[in-house]
Amino acid sequence: MYFIELLLSMNCNQKCYYCDIKEVNEEVKIDVDFLKYSLNCFNTDLMVELCGGEPGLVSNLDDVYKTIYNTKHVKKIQIMSNGLVRLRDFDWLNNVYYNEHLIFDIIDKDIVKFYNLHFDEVKNRKYVIVTTENVVNSIIKNYSFFKDNGFLRDIFWYKIIKKKAFNIENMKTFSKLLNIRLYDPTIKEIELCSMCPPQPAIDFDSKRLLHCAIFPKECKSYELNEENCLKLMKCEFKDYNICKKCYTIDYNNKIQQIVKCKMGKYINRGYLNV
Repeated sequence: MYFIELLLSMNCNQKCYYCDIKEVNEEVKIDVDFLKYSLNCFNTDLMVELCGGEPGLVSNLDDVYKTIYNTKHVKKIQIMSNGLVRLRDFDWLNNVYYNEHLIFDIIDKDIVKFYNLHFDEVKNRKYVIVTTENVVNSIIKNYSFFKDNGFLRDIFWYKIIKKKAFNIENMKTFSKLLNIRLYDPTIKEIELCSMCPPQPAIDFDSKRLLHCAIFPKECKSYELNEENCLKLMKCEFKDYNICKKCYTIDYNNKIQQIVKCKMGKYINRGYLNV
């Protein structure tokens, strides 16, 4: 199963200080015919993630979901939203893997949300906590409080972000405290995002293939067609100028990529369950 991100739009209605996507808060409409074409360019089973930007700003998101759902070789659908998708109350939301970035920040014991929504324990739903320096320091300082109030249970997962947002020594303490294997003990530095591998994507603004959704404005793009989709799946596209940012661990001066992920075995430029 191949994992591909669908960057529906770079528009977002929030301005997180730790995020590089700071575009206009305007609705967009997806070209459904292009969506069908793009999915059919892949000749394998797919897991797709709807993201951006904020997918909740897509005015015809219901049509987008139905189109993807009715594409036979799409086996799993995942959405990343700041909560705006849930606010729109789609009846199909519990049918997808829904990751919600509802928490803007954690400052001491205060959970700062984008919207006044509950952390409901629903099947296939997770809540993302971005590891800003505020978050890391607050949880280290108030570990018992967060544990007793359920903020460390399985419905939450932590997203590692850019170096500017956290102190590496505090992250080591944080990972040990939560018993999360985020870092190898021999780690020397974190370059940028990248505790996850490069993530191939389709950019619906430009209607092109992207080498990696982590740096959509910087990475190389390619014409979207069956030939290039096959090359992407075979890892034949390289972008070493960008990828150097995704080499994160130095084992005795030998740079290696992180190649493990929960979705399956990572093969160079995408996710394949093998």
